Amino acid sequence: MSRRRPGLWSRRPVLGVIGSLPGLVLATDSARAQSRAPLAPAGLAPVGTGPGPVDDPQRELAVRRQEAALLHRKIDLRGARLLRAGQAIDVQPPVAHLLIVHIWAVECPPCIEELPILRRIAESLGRMSQVKIVLISETTDLATLNRFINAHPNDMPRVEQYQSIDERLRSSLQNNSQPTTLLVDALGVVRQAFLGSLKHRRSEFVDAISRMSRAL
Repeated sequence: MSRRRPGLWSRRPVLGVIGSLPGLVLATDSARAQSRAPLAPAGLAPVGTGPGPVDDPQRELAVRRQEAALLHRKIDLRGARLLRAGQAIDVQPPVAHLLIVHIWAVECPPCIEELPILRRIAESLGRMSQVKIVLISETTDLATLNRFINAHPNDMPRVEQYQSIDERLRSSLQNNSQPTTLLVDALGVVRQAFLGSLKHRRSEFVDAISRMSRAL
């Protein structure tokens, strides 16, 4: 059985296959309307939909190029609200020596699938005081988000949870793939990016955290 390429979810209307990538899902207009994320600019369109060969170099290259385009961007987290006791609270944006920002949504199937993986990774990093992981959900309905979190206590990583309430995060990244995981330095600059599920890139992700925490 062939190994599946990590999934991506993109909040764009379906425009047809553009260099399709296995596991990548394009949302319909109605699904996209639930998110405030802007459309990706020209040249950074989502890679496509539906299943396909695992080792297609063009598909792999398309994802790597989008990840490279995120490097050195200054992330804007001012629109992120901390979830506390069921409320979204306006606080100072999270910062850390190495901040891991994971962007997800209840409506994104690959995001849900990898939550237990993220939880195990977060637990393994618990002793690294210079590293902080935060989850930022783009689910705009707070009640829906809270219901999901409360219904999946064993899957959710035990880290700070945020809700993105406007377009500032996605505008700063110029990319709207879900899930998206970013390694961000203390100045808010993206140093490494992972688009799609970490399911088959866990070792690469953990190695990047270890390397980056020593380098910064």
